[in-house]
Amino acid sequence: MGRSQGRHRFAADGLGARWPDAQRYRNQDGQGRMHFPGFSAEAVKVLIERKVSGLGCDTLSADYGASTDFAVHHLALGSGIVSARESS
Repeated sequence: MGRSQGRHRFAADGLGARWPDAQRYRNQDGQGRMHFPGFSAEAVKVLIERKVSGLGCDTLSADYGASTDFAVHHLALGSGIVSARESS
């Protein structure tokens, strides 16, 4: 089963409801770090094994907000998984 079969996984935590208030949507602390949920690297590894072709979320990133290594992006994009984020 190849990625071309179009299986996708989306995570919706309701954060998109904070849009268009950018301050509430980014949820930044005093140091400017954003706080919102995202996929874990371990979860993405499982999705890669299962040949998922797309990953989506209703936040600014598939990685959690305070991520500094962006492991989810590296894993997903490096394996050919398409990533979609909040765009309203």
